[in-house]
Amino acid sequence: MVLPNVISPEAVLQARRDIYRGVGTAWTALSRKDGDPGAGDEVRTTGTAPSIAALFNDFGLRQLLEECLEAPVPEVQQGQIALLFPGNAVNQSNPKYGDSGMAQCGHPGDSIPWWGWSGHLDGQWAGGCVPPEKPDVPETDGRYSFESPMEQTFNKDGETHWYSDPSTNGGLLHFSPESNLANFTCLVGVALSDQTMEGVGNLGLLKGGWKVVNDVLNQQRAAGGTLGPEDYQGGLWPREDVKAPNGHGLRHMPDAVREAFKEDAVTTPDGQIWPRPTLMQLKAGDAVVVLHQTPQ
Repeated sequence: MVLPNVISPEAVLQARRDIYRGVGTAWTALSRKDGDPGAGDEVRTTGTAPSIAALFNDFGLRQLLEECLEAPVPEVQQGQIALLFPGNAVNQSNPKYGDSGMAQCGHPGDSIPWWGWSGHLDGQWAGGCVPPEKPDVPETDGRYSFESPMEQTFNKDGETHWYSDPSTNGGLLHFSPESNLANFTCLVGVALSDQTMEGVGNLGLLKGGWKVVNDVLNQQRAAGGTLGPEDYQGGLWPREDVKAPNGHGLRHMPDAVREAFKEDAVTTPDGQIWPRPTLMQLKAGDAVVVLHQTPQ
């Protein structure tokens, strides 16, 4: 659901100014001779700025959700800052691997069509460290070993293990005995820049994909299993794609979703199906509300 022009221009500018301040501080820290490994924290903590919370709290979005859900919705204290700068690397959090960047799905970022959109559901474990570059990495880097994966947290050098719990995004391998997905109701996004053309950092959504996800979850429930990504191969939703180029691709949505949307998809030579998303074309100040089961 798109809500046009709900945020005032003044509020958009203030939020954007606070984000730029965090980016500028981080850039200054990284530009120093020895760099600063914690520089990215300046951007992440920008989400706690009052101007970010105000986008949801002060312009009717909270009240709208209360009407839709027929339940109280508390004010938020912070928001996620989703930035995508121009460049070749899709997974820009992993510059170690050069321009390609290994995406969490286990494929080089510059090999993924639709501006790198691979699709995911929120509320999932996302790996305890950067994705490995290639399948044979476990032989040379203990962080990616399959041996007792759920028990290892650090390798011998004290570095975070791929199977660390929680993961880099704070997600847990198992949120509860019944579900490996964190529970929430919807995603609310606010555009702070002009996104009226494709390929400029748009939010990508797989329209109708929630129906396929819902079917998979219902099948998992009927089989008496845990909902969401599974820790074993051969199920409805195996957590890892061991056939991905890096051997550790994360399935952030069931393969059934890709199959259901293959008509308009791009299929790469390795047989992987990349569904075409709807890239939301928003103006600064527009808001969008997305059902939690919609791949984004």
